[in-house]
Amino acid sequence: TVIRLANQGYSLQEIAQRMNKAVDTVKGYRKMLFQKLNVGNISEAIAYVTLHKLI
Repeated sequence: TVIRLANQGYSLQEIAQRMNKAVDTVKGYRKMLFQKLNVGNISEAIAYVTLHKLI
């Protein structure tokens, strides 16, 4: 969900609001996602999931 919302252009704050989570919680989700995908930022994560057709 984090990556989908980021891909739609939502900010971290907006993602947290839409998910009904604290911003720090969403930051943690994002950090785990970066580690799993072996990327360094949200742009790289979006490129990775788009390239591999994961979203």
